[in-house]
Amino acid sequence: MGLSEAEASHLLSARGPAPKPASSRSYASIVRANVLTVFNLILAGFGAVTLLFGDARDALFLGIIVANATIGITQETRAKRALDRLATLVAPRATAVRDGVERQLATAEVVPGDLLRLRAGDQVVADGELVSAQELALDESVLTGESEPVRRSTGEGIRSGSFAVEGSGAFTVSAVGPESFAERLAGSARSFRHPRSPLERAVNRLLYSLLGLVVILGALLGYSLHHRHASLHEAVATSTAGVVALIPEGLMVLVSLTYAVAAARMARRGVLAQQLNAIESLASVEVLCVDKTGTLTESALRIAEVVPAPGQTADAVTSAMARVAASASSRNATLQAIADAHPATSERPLGEVPFSSRRAWSAVQLSDATYLLGSPERFALGGLAALAAQRQSGGRRVLALLRSDQALRSEDHAQAVPAQTEPIGLIVLAEGLRPNVRETIAFLLEQGVEIKVLSGDAPETVAAIARDVGIPVRGVELGADIPAEAAARPEWALRANVIGRISPEGKRDVVQALDQAGRYVAMLGDGVNDVLALKVSRLAIAQGSGAQMSRSVADLVLVSGDFAILPTLVAEGRRALRNLQRVTKLYVTKSAFAAFLILTIGITATAYPLLPRHFSLAAALTIGIPTFFLALAPSSGPWRPEGFVRRVGRWAVPAGTIAGVGVVSGYLFALHDLAFSVARSRTIATIVLVIVGLYLVIALEATGSRKRSALVGGMCLSLAAVFATVLLIAQVRRFFALSAPTAGVLLTAAVAGLLAIGALALAGFSLTAGRGELPGGEG
Repeated sequence: MGLSEAEASHLLSARGPAPKPASSRSYASIVRANVLTVFNLILAGFGAVTLLFGDARDALFLGIIVANATIGITQETRAKRALDRLATLVAPRATAVRDGVERQLATAEVVPGDLLRLRAGDQVVADGELVSAQELALDESVLTGESEPVRRSTGEGIRSGSFAVEGSGAFTVSAVGPESFAERLAGSARSFRHPRSPLERAVNRLLYSLLGLVVILGALLGYSLHHRHASLHEAVATSTAGVVALIPEGLMVLVSLTYAVAAARMARRGVLAQQLNAIESLASVEVLCVDKTGTLTESALRIAEVVPAPGQTADAVTSAMARVAASASSRNATLQAIADAHPATSERPLGEVPFSSRRAWSAVQLSDATYLLGSPERFALGGLAALAAQRQSGGRRVLALLRSDQALRSEDHAQAVPAQTEPIGLIVLAEGLRPNVRETIAFLLEQGVEIKVLSGDAPETVAAIARDVGIPVRGVELGADIPAEAAARPEWALRANVIGRISPEGKRDVVQALDQAGRYVAMLGDGVNDVLALKVSRLAIAQGSGAQMSRSVADLVLVSGDFAILPTLVAEGRRALRNLQRVTKLYVTKSAFAAFLILTIGITATAYPLLPRHFSLAAALTIGIPTFFLALAPSSGPWRPEGFVRRVGRWAVPAGTIAGVGVVSGYLFALHDLAFSVARSRTIATIVLVIVGLYLVIALEATGSRKRSALVGGMCLSLAAVFATVLLIAQVRRFFALSAPTAGVLLTAAVAGLLAIGALALAGFSLTAGRGELPGGEG
């Protein structure tokens, strides 16, 4: 095949094997593994030091981390099981001929010596040698890196991992499973690499920034403790409290949990997520490019009318098209519809040109003549051309049927239409609209998603269907009119929203042009002619009933094939990411607060205002528990992936700083002005932190919805009651090193907390403000 195994292994390592269900890859798919490793080592190191040289109760954060990880792993495991069950429904299958009978086999059932048939869209599931090939072209890009299809002839070897793009063929299996070429390569290059999404890159930047903050402030705090000759016990407690609080340990689990739960919810609705960042893409889509047949309309076709050419009869047209459909070695949906409506005896073709989207016609040479079937625009039809245009303007798919006495040249892969042809008639096909398609289109348009229809049918047909489903038709174009200059394509693609007679390469060019224009583009398709566009789109969605090749390259597979599920998917994606942004704000607020404490108290000789166990208690009540519920709660509103870090920072830094001012003010006032003990002053600091933290949860969720505000408020009151219980039960209070809640302690904490809340309200963190009015609003 002109490619050594070593070279192919290198290419496969760079491009990755076929996608796997999203949950089969851990959170390391979202955040760089080395950042997580460093954070985990820091947490484990401080936990070990605390257990060895400090108070074991200050290592409570280790238990919380284990609990978070357990919840996350449990949810990911459940999601993985759901996705794996769904993946089996869209797994590639092989058409094997055993004892002269065709059978559909799972790939695991294929054995060496089997005779497998290939049709356009099928995956080559095993290595073998071709015993027949009719205009067979394979996409071997996974193996070779070459994007152009490769023609294969009888006697040539083919390898698993490639796909049939055009034509048909049959091959004898020589190697399967671990012995096949693709499996051997995948064994040495198993990692799947996918371009990181804007949110993934933003989360990475955020965590790298926090890692840098941990290193710098941790070193500063360590130097301060060493410089003032702090005791070992004090140094362990202070450094642990300062550094561990800087790390958003629960955020890493919650991001993974949010994606896993979203993927599981999609799986329950019959949608297989093969890329984890497809969930983000769903929420970010600005332009949705769709094929007509199988998306807006039902895949099944029916013959609505037969229009004979002058001098021909309807019976002659019906007889000819029935013979063509019965004798073709590879049937697409059109030929299958004809064969189902008009069964005929199969004849052995003397020559054949399988249908190709590039040619837009097919041909079969039988004993009496060569018959051609394809788009009316490809042939000289005389008076039939006007009749074809009339039917197309009514939303019908029209095919022309012709005959010729010229033989086909099977060796000519660029087969041209025979020079001498005689029209027999027109075949008019009808397609029913998919259920709820109008409602689906209306929802997407309401959400600001622009819809463009890219179809191989006539522009008039496509435009009629688009209008019928509610798509505003602004610009109808012909695929052949795509500008040759790449620089001119974005403007052309933005202007047109219905494009007919477009080739697979044309679909790819339109999607790329829209991407160059700055649009976040999704492509929804089901056929081989959609694969090129699916590959270059930001989000590739395939119908579960579509070709194996389209399902393989897709980020999402609609296993049920229901286009009407898209509104639910968009809402699910946006819900997940809006919630993720909110919980991220709370975790980064904690980091900003911890940084403020280090810079104001940690580098001085004053005792640190909070012990590690105080941080663990306050963080669990004001961040850990609330964010667990908020990450999975319903939400509404738009979502913008750009500016994620900026919006989080604009909210979290002021919030963390003001919270720090409140805690430090209350602590220092109690310690110096009221001459309270360190234990009582730390109790005041902890109470203030809980008060301000719960206020921030309520402020973050301020939406104007009474029901939602009441639910969030009720949750925060319950958490406040838990904290009050901790203060009232002596044994629990002693465990957390808190003093009794005397009047002086409560009054001082209340004043400091109210002052901090007032400052937050003045800064824009109001309980009555909508999210968009808060600093760094949700967007």
